[in-house]
Amino acid sequence: TVVYENSPFNYILRGECEYDLIRLIKNLDNEEELDRIESLYHFKKKGSTISLIKNIDDLPYPKYHSFNGKYYDILPVPFFKKANWGYISASRGCPNLCTYCSPMNRVSYGYNYRIRSAESVVDEMEYLLSLGKSVIEIVDDNFTVSKEQVEKICDEILARKLDIKWVIQAKIDTLNRDLILNMKEAGCFCIRAGVETGSNNLIKSVKKYNKDWKKLIIDISKTCKEAGVITDYYIILGLPHETKEDREETLKMIKETRPDFVQVHYFKPYPGSKLYDNADKDDFNEYMYHYNCSLGEFKEVKNKIYKIVYFNPRAVIKHLTLFTGFYL
Repeated sequence: TVVYENSPFNYILRGECEYDLIRLIKNLDNEEELDRIESLYHFKKKGSTISLIKNIDDLPYPKYHSFNGKYYDILPVPFFKKANWGYISASRGCPNLCTYCSPMNRVSYGYNYRIRSAESVVDEMEYLLSLGKSVIEIVDDNFTVSKEQVEKICDEILARKLDIKWVIQAKIDTLNRDLILNMKEAGCFCIRAGVETGSNNLIKSVKKYNKDWKKLIIDISKTCKEAGVITDYYIILGLPHETKEDREETLKMIKETRPDFVQVHYFKPYPGSKLYDNADKDDFNEYMYHYNCSLGEFKEVKNKIYKIVYFNPRAVIKHLTLFTGFYL
């Protein structure tokens, strides 16, 4: 509880609070009206519900003109000029059930996946272009949940003949060859994805995918390479019950896929996640929680992954060929 007598916090708005925040500001002196705001929690009003906005097309754009994207180099871009980044959210909610993931998105945005119209998304892209943005990151955790929406966005970009580069995050099993090629044609140059591990058993245990995960990653990686789409993969070391054999599978997967970028993270359970709630508290370490592996072995595997991706002649030549402009 963060709202109590003499608390430094006066009010809490739960969920998507854009509209309710305006109502709160306008009615700070009107207790009767405040009681009608269902998502509002305060000392005198104990009950509240999570607010979700059904039609997110109705939301206005953020105040972009006060943000300078030139100072935010997320990753190198494959063209010879300094990038000016812009950001777009094309959806809200997540229908996935991964047990390691932070519950914050589920609590704040819910499991109900809501999308903006293609016209609305591309209108915002066009607006960002008018402000001088040259690269757009679509910040959705999984932009490709709805293939139909993605295809409509690509069609709209091509119909308007927009010259824009964009980056997405996607769950690997929501991608296919046709979708990747369509996005590439419309200006998508990079796909960022949480591949997590090369172990099929581990992926099934965290409820991310129940088929052949490693084969899927290899197939999608091959398609991205053929299409000329950059891949940026996230790896988790130390998922519960991970074994040395699982880590070897991850190394093999990285060797076979050779992503352009990789980020390696040590597993730590988010409070409220399924893995946190089910953790064996007798074997629990707030700093790092994992099984069957020392920190030294983690570092060794992490370094091997980085050497495979970044420190080989082919990778260095490709990197300098694509991204020289980023460093100038």
